[in-house]
Amino acid sequence: MLIRALIVVLAIFNAGVALWWWSQPPVTDAPMPVMSPPEGVALLQLRSEVPVLAADAAAQDNALALSVAASAADNAAPAGSDTGAGALAGSAQGEATVASAPPPPVCVSLGAFADRAQLDAAQQRAAGIFAVARPRESASSSSGSYRVMLPPAESREAAQATVRRIVAAGISDYFIIGQGELANAVALGQFRNRDGAQRRLDQLQAAGFAAQIVPSASAQSRWWLDARLAAGISATQARQRSAAPQVQSLDCAVLR
Repeated sequence: MLIRALIVVLAIFNAGVALWWWSQPPVTDAPMPVMSPPEGVALLQLRSEVPVLAADAAAQDNALALSVAASAADNAAPAGSDTGAGALAGSAQGEATVASAPPPPVCVSLGAFADRAQLDAAQQRAAGIFAVARPRESASSSSGSYRVMLPPAESREAAQATVRRIVAAGISDYFIIGQGELANAVALGQFRNRDGAQRRLDQLQAAGFAAQIVPSASAQSRWWLDARLAAGISATQARQRSAAPQVQSLDCAVLR
């Protein structure tokens, strides 16, 4: 009896549930309500939901085309070669820098000439190929000597008067030659090299004395032409044009 009663109750319960479902209104696909986010908070959107402007699309197409062209240029270059867009730009910049750099100047010493007249003639023959040219005198033998002296005076008294002026100027190391073809000349020093004699001569000339350098027989002078060549002229061309016996390299700082 108990089991029958439970069956009847379940049947009545199922019938009630079925009647409740049958009485409900039909379900429709109503759109979800759109909720606005709070102020200051961005709304999350899928990338596919974001509208693409025409200008942005064109820019994306151009970037893609440039990327494809650069990739094709790199793939076309041989393995191990540094070509491509970046390498080509760097190479062009390097070539422009090299092309704009001027060549360094060429400086030479032409000689040696026996006297100043020969040097002047050589300089005239090579006129137009020198940017800067300066004559230089040197001794051909280190065993010679150079004397700095004043020319012979008219008398002994005149020579002594000159010596008094020399002493008043604060210059020492002098004597009056007493005989020979240089009698009454005032000797003002003897030097083993011309540089020392030249310094002494500069001192005397600055004090107003017309001194001169007299080399000994074993100290023969030779003349050189120190020059900075014009652009495009080689040392060999300078020697040929001037007919100099030889040409030597020279530091251009000497001519500044």
